[in-house]
Amino acid sequence: MKIPIKPQYLECQGAWSSKRQGVVLVKNEEDKKRVYIMLCEQDDYWENYPELVQIAPVEINSIEDIKGMCRYCGKTDIYMMEAMKDRVDFMVYQYDEEYV
Repeated sequence: MKIPIKPQYLECQGAWSSKRQGVVLVKNEEDKKRVYIMLCEQDDYWENYPELVQIAPVEINSIEDIKGMCRYCGKTDIYMMEAMKDRVDFMVYQYDEEYV
């Protein structure tokens, strides 16, 4: 999944790290529910963070638009991300506030 950033594209990061700012982006409401269920099944901590799964914007003006969607992700983990992405198309974006 890609989101255009005029004139570039933002692509999925390859891993998810706990205790950072992050967001999981999906294409629609149905995918949002499916991804959230899959995340909760593989890590109970996700039950406390439903707001981390959001519908992706069609286009953004800068990376700051995506950063504004991020929330602190606590001790959440995503295991076997590629296997999950085979079932539902999604992407993750994270950043560390210390390095902003």
